Amino acid sequence: MVTRLTEQKGIDLVLGALPELIAARAQLIVLGDGDRWLKDELGRLEGEYGSYVRLAARFDERLAQRIYAGSDIFLMPSRYEPCGLGQLIAMRYGAIPIGRRTGGLADTILDLDENPDSATGFLFDEFSTVGFVAAFERAAVAFRDQAAWQRLQNNAMSRDYSWRASANHYVETYIAALRARGIVPLE
Repeated sequence: MVTRLTEQKGIDLVLGALPELIAARAQLIVLGDGDRWLKDELGRLEGEYGSYVRLAARFDERLAQRIYAGSDIFLMPSRYEPCGLGQLIAMRYGAIPIGRRTGGLADTILDLDENPDSATGFLFDEFSTVGFVAAFERAAVAFRDQAAWQRLQNNAMSRDYSWRASANHYVETYIAALRARGIVPLE
């Protein structure tokens, strides 16, 4: 995770799911600064589970880039997320996002169960540890299938969320609206 350490970001769900993450032999790397209680709890867990939990309690752009590039899975179990850039950056690097179906996460992550051919990650609906763990377990199953995982990575890395793509989509929508009103746009 590369995130602000706040309850908005759903870090409490990840903390609640830590036994399942450790049982799957996953390593949790968290980079971010924020609420003292989250830093303290993550620091305590790092002390207790040093080979499975690491915390870098700071803002560090170079380390963030290395985390995105070196991650297999990127966690964004947010309570709410108006846009979300982390999942977009992660996908560009081939790190597969697990996110809660909210805001920009729901708009940009295509769930494997719902979009088997074009999937880019995993979504869950209920803001709960149970919901998060279910999504993580689906990701763990896909991770063990090398062909399925590579397809997810290829799909994620090929998505275009650039400003150019957004501008082109806006122009297409505007032209469609004009045509729907019987106006022939200049081309």
